[in-house]
Amino acid sequence: QVSGLSAGLMPSVRAQSPESVSPLTGEQSLSLVYVHDWEPAANGRRLVKMAQTDTTLNDAGQLVAFDDGGPNLWQGQVFDSGNDGILAWGRWTRDTIGGSGTLAGHSITGAEGVRNSFRYITGVPAPRDAVAALRASGGPATFSLLGGGTGPTAGEGGGVSITLLTQGTVTVQPGGKTIAMELSFRVASGIYTLTATDIPLEGAEFASQEPIPTHGVLCITGCSTQLSGFLAGEQAQRAGLAFSVYNPALSKHINGIVAFARH
Repeated sequence: QVSGLSAGLMPSVRAQSPESVSPLTGEQSLSLVYVHDWEPAANGRRLVKMAQTDTTLNDAGQLVAFDDGGPNLWQGQVFDSGNDGILAWGRWTRDTIGGSGTLAGHSITGAEGVRNSFRYITGVPAPRDAVAALRASGGPATFSLLGGGTGPTAGEGGGVSITLLTQGTVTVQPGGKTIAMELSFRVASGIYTLTATDIPLEGAEFASQEPIPTHGVLCITGCSTQLSGFLAGEQAQRAGLAFSVYNPALSKHINGIVAFARH
């Protein structure tokens, strides 16, 4: 059974916002990270982080537009979406991105079906004084799985893979200059795990500088992960990130997004 702060089973279970919380909606300037499953064009990017960008969320709290080199517009269904009033997340697939931005014109369709997706997590950026308070506290600040986040995508072919975020923590280390992270998730080929202890935290943003060694059943010649994220909320009480795992044994990267809540 999935509880509010436990791992979210995706895509068979849709994360829901607590009824007492008003979701993020409308046009706002928010932090955003996204990752997509298709092969980037020359000099293109698969995993992108923006400290703040103009976004539009519909009445259900789902991202339907954002600015990245121009507007990127979505008129299709948003799958696996969630929104807790601070963070919003979801997955675009089975339609074409409109507008004139970096991703405009890309058709997220074809034989890969739901595995050919664009995943996002966006939220209210943590203000400087909230991040400064974390740094001044002298102790670690620990975040655990929020129960939101679309399932990672293995790209192994075949039907829909059931994916499970089985364990995850983000810890702002004493002094507030680095982040430690643990993440474990299951896809069709098995369980993948990664651990990092020295991810730089600059302001409210963090990103891996070097590929993170990753373990998995098919990581015969070694797997590695890149990740990027941000702290969110007026008290820096949330964290959101996107990740992309490279496994030489697979034809596609394993991509996903995760939401965390501070204890």
